Amino acid sequence: MKNVSFQGERGAYSEAAAKSFFKNDIKTIPLATFAEILENTSNDITEFSILPVENSLEGSVGESYDLLYSTDLNATGETYHRIEHCLIGFGKIEEIDTVYSHPQALGQCRNFIEKIL
Repeated sequence: MKNVSFQGERGAYSEAAAKSFFKNDIKTIPLATFAEILENTSNDITEFSILPVENSLEGSVGESYDLLYSTDLNATGETYHRIEHCLIGFGKIEEIDTVYSHPQALGQCRNFIEKIL
């Protein structure tokens, strides 16, 4: 079984992408930052790191590229993972005046937010 680090909490899109890529024959290790996941793999704590590098709506994930270039690690594969966000809250949609989320998610939902809100 391979140990694979990813950024985020259990259930994050990166964890789902890791399970899809490795066909579930892995133990996933959640970490707080992209730097931590690459550091774990560089130090042989995990065999692989999975991190987003491209986004069809927002483009390159610059932090991932910058950090990867600062290590001796190499990309060994890629996978495509569909992202689906949900707007969840109390009350009516007309009553929403502020949306809080990760900047990448807000960018991915920009058109919807501008249209609906």
